Amino acid sequence: MKIVVTGAKGFIGKNLCIMLKEAGYSNIIEVDRNTTRSDLTSILSEADFVYHLAGINRTKSEYDFIEGNIDLTYFITEQLAALNRKVPLVFSSSTQALQK
Repeated sequence: MKIVVTGAKGFIGKNLCIMLKEAGYSNIIEVDRNTTRSDLTSILSEADFVYHLAGINRTKSEYDFIEGNIDLTYFITEQLAALNRKVPLVFSSSTQALQK
């Protein structure tokens, strides 16, 4: 099973990856801010499960907030749909998103 974790370098993502490895999952694909959209599309094409934990919670720029939260989430869901990948998707956001 290929498990994709976006936000894998963040607090929750990092700890989730550790827990998944301890539970015996070995095929964990860690996605972080250095992962290109092209690479993410390729990664999603093989995903069996997606934990979408990436996002921006502290920024002074409205653009950064939208790009890091709304646009990325939209991109992931659109890519999964375009790839006809009907995989479980766990999505987590921050309380900062409620203010927007």
